[in-house]
Amino acid sequence: MDVGARIVELRTAYHVSQYALWKRSGVPQAAISQYESGKKAPEIDTLERICKGLGVTLADFFSENAPLPPRVTGEERALLESYRVFSPGEQAALRDTLAFWARRKTESRGGPREDGAVRETREIRESNEIREKKESHA
Repeated sequence: MDVGARIVELRTAYHVSQYALWKRSGVPQAAISQYESGKKAPEIDTLERICKGLGVTLADFFSENAPLPPRVTGEERALLESYRVFSPGEQAALRDTLAFWARRKTESRGGPREDGAVRETREIRESNEIREKKESHA
């Protein structure tokens, strides 16, 4: 296995720069660059620190079947970041809106009226509404 190429693969998959990996692992950025280019090979303890900085186990590092994170576009990442500025109530309203449109899209395709995620979102919303009503009457 090409250890340097695997570091690049995981670092890219997790959207981690060499600088961020240095900050997370304590392994100098210059050393990470040398490992990735194949100029040097990391010692096992250094590789463990790199793995920790990437959030993967050493076993996953060497496994060809290790799960990689789903690809998230820059636009999707921006949406996630903007979502975090909303209050929990506003986030719930956004989730409800997305669930509504997902349900409409599913129905327009002739698919099931509710998929699991939409149903779960609806059930959570209904549960929250019941709890809020009980709390307001108490």
